[in-house]
Amino acid sequence: MGFTAALSSFSVTLGIAAVVGAALAYLLGHDPTDPRRHLKRRLTALATLIAFLVIITTQYFAAPQDSLVAYIPGVPFPGATIGACQVTANDLPRANTTRAVPASDAAIAGQSFTIGGGSVFTNFLAPVASRFDAANGTLTKISISNSGEGFNDLYQHLVDISMADRFADPHDPITARFVDHQIGIIVFTLVVSADIGGTVRNLTTNQIKDIFAGKVTNWHEVGGPNIPITVLNRQKSSGTRITFEQYILGGTLASNVGTEAETTQDIIDGFGRTKGAISYISTASLTPTNQRFMFPLCIDGFPPTEASVGSGNYVYWDLEHAYTYSSPARGSAVRDFLNFLCGTDFKSHDLRNGGFLQLPQLSQDALATHPNYNFNECSPPVA
Repeated sequence: MGFTAALSSFSVTLGIAAVVGAALAYLLGHDPTDPRRHLKRRLTALATLIAFLVIITTQYFAAPQDSLVAYIPGVPFPGATIGACQVTANDLPRANTTRAVPASDAAIAGQSFTIGGGSVFTNFLAPVASRFDAANGTLTKISISNSGEGFNDLYQHLVDISMADRFADPHDPITARFVDHQIGIIVFTLVVSADIGGTVRNLTTNQIKDIFAGKVTNWHEVGGPNIPITVLNRQKSSGTRITFEQYILGGTLASNVGTEAETTQDIIDGFGRTKGAISYISTASLTPTNQRFMFPLCIDGFPPTEASVGSGNYVYWDLEHAYTYSSPARGSAVRDFLNFLCGTDFKSHDLRNGGFLQLPQLSQDALATHPNYNFNECSPPVA
């Protein structure tokens, strides 16, 4: 608590002590022979209670984040941001049963390949790959890690396709020759645990920077309850984290506050047992199950929805890439699978229903929030 907050709470404490002390002094010093003593005692007790409530209520509304009431866990505050902007998982794209059907190619039967990299899209592709295998007699293996580790695995030929929600560095000798297949748009959101979601549903960019820099350490400093902030970060090689640092923290690296997790699922698992938590995941990772204990946030008053992203008001998004070490060979299962991912059916059904967007859904204002990007969404046949 800062000096101003401490002084405010100290002043309230003195006021309460003065009122209670005066009441006790009167009650202890009353005249036992006074026939109206019982009425006077009741009136004094009532006046003391009213004065106590007036003092607490006045400070509660005047300076809610410094109020003594802020030290009661779970109490909502007039300064809470829930009225500024609200978003729930129900406001985000929801999966349904509509799925694209992969074409069958007898020429690739018996071939196998491995998909690795970013955990969000790799997880998303697991059932897609199963449908592809069933139609073609192929075997697709899934190796979940993160964007950075996926690049290393692709360079070492441990995987055939590496999913990433960030661009590979063209100047890095490891990734310079990779071939990029841009699948669509992945949208991210800040999330808080259930004990915070009732009062804090919107944060400004500056508040987020202060939280992840370790300058703000208690939720009551940003309109929430008096609960310490627990930061759950992704690993430094995570595309989700790199995008967060670039577009929300303004290029500043997140500090070492809190703990680090390798995958999105690790973050979700951590939320289930952590109070006062804040982190960042893709909106596609929010499900009816985990939204019971993690709540998406608005940023600067805008929710992570298709409308806000498309208009350019919400900037925490990035491209989802499928990288290959080189151009996939004709007649290969890798090439057929990429043609399926880049096709209209997959994008309009699986991709959209999974909570992802397509480049045509973004306005020029939205594209301008990510300058120096080479936007080139893939389409079959892939290069």
